[in-house]
Amino acid sequence: MPKIVAIIQARMGSARLPGKVMMDVGGKALLGHLIGRLRQVPLIHQVAVATTTDSADAKIVEFCKRAKVNVYQGSESDVLARYIEAGRLFKADVVIRVTGDEPYHDPVIMREFLRAHLNNKEDVEYTCNNFPRTFPYGNTVEIIKFPALERAARMGLQPQDREHVTFYIHQHPAEFKIQNIQAQGKLKRPDIRYCVDTQADLNLIRTVFDHLGKKTPYFTMEQIIDLLDQHDEIRQINRHCQQKRVAYSPEAIKQE
Repeated sequence: MPKIVAIIQARMGSARLPGKVMMDVGGKALLGHLIGRLRQVPLIHQVAVATTTDSADAKIVEFCKRAKVNVYQGSESDVLARYIEAGRLFKADVVIRVTGDEPYHDPVIMREFLRAHLNNKEDVEYTCNNFPRTFPYGNTVEIIKFPALERAARMGLQPQDREHVTFYIHQHPAEFKIQNIQAQGKLKRPDIRYCVDTQADLNLIRTVFDHLGKKTPYFTMEQIIDLLDQHDEIRQINRHCQQKRVAYSPEAIKQE
């Protein structure tokens, strides 16, 4: 069994909502919700946080120490290098890339994706659900064999390659064995958004927790979808928020 490490990229210096990963949601830091959910996935051997050497991120380091989570500090701008260095430090064979602004990852969905990745007969290198996206924004899954990530780091030298970690893979799909899993049935909802980029997003996240989290700490994606469909006033909280787009080449878009 390969060593699977979930690496969360997190920093305090978010442009639109600084310090969001440490903001309180139901008495717990947003980052704490995410760590707790990843720890519910039995196939994950280790959960770690990759933050930066910026002095502001000392708060994240201290939080990780209290939560007994391994943490690595690296470059603020070269996030891909940060992942490579963290992956080597934690001896990862497979890396799950997780962003700190998606606190409500569904452990069951993550487990299913890991099984699909590990059981693939074609020796897939990258399993994801965002190429194209059919799941809600807030449950992005990216599973990468570490040698493939190292190859992307050697080849991807442009600023966007370094900032977005898997950008080079998306730009050059012919160079990697990619498995994109599409949502089925009621989970096929790319129109739903529960990631956190703005104050409005955070307000929605807190409202979802008030409705679901007090009874079921690890509520599912399906429960979130049902809640938002039944309570349009909650969906309206962040409906005006736009997802930050990453521009892919025409060739990559054709692949999607």
